[in-house]
Amino acid sequence: RRKKWAKALEAFDALNPRRLSRSLRTEFHFKRGHARFEKGELDAARGDLMKVVGDASARPEYLEAARYYLAHIAYAEGRLTTALAAFEELLAVEAFSNAVPVYIAQILHELQRFEDLAERGGAWLSESSDLRESDRQELSRLLGTAHFHLGDCTQAQPHLEAAWRAADGQ
Repeated sequence: RRKKWAKALEAFDALNPRRLSRSLRTEFHFKRGHARFEKGELDAARGDLMKVVGDASARPEYLEAARYYLAHIAYAEGRLTTALAAFEELLAVEAFSNAVPVYIAQILHELQRFEDLAERGGAWLSESSDLRESDRQELSRLLGTAHFHLGDCTQAQPHLEAAWRAADGQ
């Protein structure tokens, strides 16, 4: 898979973005940023994706996806409050509304903001019927551990059991 992105980057490197129209330049920076992200070149990806976010005329699908990748980069770099704020903004974007709650829950858990997670996690489980099963399992696990850390074993148990059953394939 990395070979695919390496080939894409070779093609992008052969282009001079200054010779492209503004709209094509934005598309170029998004696609090269995405390829760099997938290849693990996070600093370089951030540079390209920030150019997309900084372009007031960027097409919404590029702008929203660039914000999504930038949130991932912030998370990967351990900038959790930055990542949390970025993912929070993406909750309202329909294309990411089912994926983002899991990332927010993971960050809240990592920041030990168990009360926030307990308050919001249940709604994400019930409202997000389109969640992938693995995301539903992870949300259940995180919500259960949040309740456990808050000393509410009655609330923790059903979520932890649901996560356990999903992990066990039942």
